[in-house]
Amino acid sequence: MKKRIARSDLQVEIEVREGTAIAEIQAVALESDTTVIVVSSKHFGRLWELAIPSFAGEILRRSWHPILFLPPVR
Repeated sequence: MKKRIARSDLQVEIEVREGTAIAEIQAVALESDTTVIVVSSKHFGRLWELAIPSFAGEILRRSWHPILFLPPVR
């Protein structure tokens, strides 16, 4: 993923924090004026799957920021 991003004109920052993943992602997004949150999930594929409790579905339901879902690398 890092190599794919390096080939683009995107500005990407990686930060490691302790705590609840969704709460920390939301906090970082607010603190850093994030444009979009990028998430990938091997279980995401159909809209109805968002109803199944998952990290990707939960971040979509809770976030005020736009969410970009990337399919898993196969």
